[in-house]
Amino acid sequence: MLYKFGTFELDTDLLEFRVSDKVRPLEPQVFDVLRHLVANADRVISRDELIDVVWAGRAISDASISSRINAARKALGDSGKQQALIKTVPRRGFRFLGNVAIANQTKDIFRGAIGLAGGADDARRIAGDLDVRYVLEGSVRRDGRRTRVTAQLVDGENSTHLWAESYDRKIDDVFDIQDEIVKEIITRLRLELSDGEHALTLSRGTSSVEAWQYCVQAMEFWLRLNASDHVGAGELAEKAVEIDPNYAAAWALLAWTHHMDWRLGLGGDSAATFERAAALAEKAMSLDDCNPYAIGISTSVVAASGRHDKGIEITSRGLDLLPGNADVRCYRSYALMNVARYEEAVENFRAALALNPLAPNWYLGGYARALLCLGRFDEALRITDQILAEEPSFYYAWLHRIFIYQKTALGPIAVLLIN
Repeated sequence: MLYKFGTFELDTDLLEFRVSDKVRPLEPQVFDVLRHLVANADRVISRDELIDVVWAGRAISDASISSRINAARKALGDSGKQQALIKTVPRRGFRFLGNVAIANQTKDIFRGAIGLAGGADDARRIAGDLDVRYVLEGSVRRDGRRTRVTAQLVDGENSTHLWAESYDRKIDDVFDIQDEIVKEIITRLRLELSDGEHALTLSRGTSSVEAWQYCVQAMEFWLRLNASDHVGAGELAEKAVEIDPNYAAAWALLAWTHHMDWRLGLGGDSAATFERAAALAEKAMSLDDCNPYAIGISTSVVAASGRHDKGIEITSRGLDLLPGNADVRCYRSYALMNVARYEEAVENFRAALALNPLAPNWYLGGYARALLCLGRFDEALRITDQILAEEPSFYYAWLHRIFIYQKTALGPIAVLLIN
């Protein structure tokens, strides 16, 4: 979510506070306080509510709360005396007074441009100039009191038309048309950037609809990253390769399931399970070395065998081939973490989240891990809590939460989680 007020922006997806488009660092708890106040600008927020949201209900002194409020005010150019943006309501709490606008999640995908768009080359040029993936083209024609708005969404990488629609309305309804177009685009992008992006990747390399369907279902199961669905993903991937033995994406998904069996100790003979995962990954790469899933599993396998430089090499080549693929960018981040290049990993995770704002939880799980490796526990915990709120069975997030609790004052809670 992106909140705008005055010259300020609070980006809760990228965890950034910006002033006049420039990022300004905020201490994590100050960011959380400001986020909750801004998101609830229509009401007074009590101290108890702030403690529940920001400090997870821990015992916090009034002085600690006041220091975070003062820091938030300072970041906004406000003060306890002025209280122009953050007002203290005696004996009740705090209220944010700014006029807040909420921007949609396509902020990092679209930027405005006015130009003559007359064909495929124009869409590619505009996308390249603005450094975006998608371009919205359109026209407006007026006839008396009526207007026709035509809009089409174009993939700037290959000039593919993803969606088009025309709207005939009265002039008085022009703002309703804008809202309708925005909703259509967001809906379409949800398909293109999440399920649709995976479906497109999975469709490459097979002419069998049945194999493709099994693979799509396997991906859906696998992305949940819990033990029961993990088994189901393996069974579906097996069916896909039986139907089409030359289907690289299916071999890659099957390799992923064996690799996770090995990591979690679910496959019985650990050495044999790992060897099987490595062989399946090699098979996938031999069929299609440009497939993102094949790149990902190959990176993980070589990392598990201690060949971290090879993982860097594989992901570097992957980004050369697929510079706009968010998954490959995330695999690159994991490879960087394996050689303790955590700052670079964080940068790559952030780039992946910009490419795919509707990121799956394995993006966020890796991002949290990179942050906790840097000792940025508050940020890592915030992302971990976000994952578990959406997917309570995501086991890596539970491991991260336990680790963070052990490293902070919440150690006793970590013991309860382990038990």
